[in-house]
Amino acid sequence: LPLWHHPGENRLMRQVNNRSMARCLRSNHAGLTVEDGMDLKQRLGDPLHEADASCDCDACEEDRTVQGCEDPHVCAKAAASRLGQILPKWIPKISGTENPVPDAAPTDLGIETGCFKLPRGMTTLAQGLRVMTQKGHELKERPVPPIRRRRAAVEQAPEKAGIYIAGAVYAPSSRRACAAAGVFLGDADIRNKGRCIPVADDQSQYVAELFAVLEAIRI
Repeated sequence: LPLWHHPGENRLMRQVNNRSMARCLRSNHAGLTVEDGMDLKQRLGDPLHEADASCDCDACEEDRTVQGCEDPHVCAKAAASRLGQILPKWIPKISGTENPVPDAAPTDLGIETGCFKLPRGMTTLAQGLRVMTQKGHELKERPVPPIRRRRAAVEQAPEKAGIYIAGAVYAPSSRRACAAAGVFLGDADIRNKGRCIPVADDQSQYVAELFAVLEAIRI
């Protein structure tokens, strides 16, 4: 879990997330998780560690020369202070002290009735984790799902089609002349079409056949 903006931090205490020491812990010491903070705090209990900026223990010497920290002792104290702002039940390897020592695990877990009795006096997260399984069932490996492969797209060769075109004129060589064009592909083919030539164009057999060719190209 993160060392900064932790979900289990004590909201009643003044937080140090944005202080200069906190920025040094994040940038120079890579103190980003609770475990990182615990590693930094350990040197405070080292008998070779000195409570000053010029401490020459291995950890402080490395922080000054490699990490670029000016006062490793202050940063170690800041890490310990930050851990103190997080509730004990969220700190690994640290048991809570607010609750009494847990009693022995109950022998009657209600297996026959299917009920689970919660142990009393839980003080750590590990004591609250339970895995429910069915008695007598062996662990089976989860089957590996088959790999789905995409089918390659099959390109279909274009089919040849016969198209018939025709042009006709009603009452040629008169004022009532009306030309039309037709395209035929087959019986009941929805692409079959017929079209009258616009009045503004020449109403002749030649124009009607040209219109039929254009309509066939558009199909």
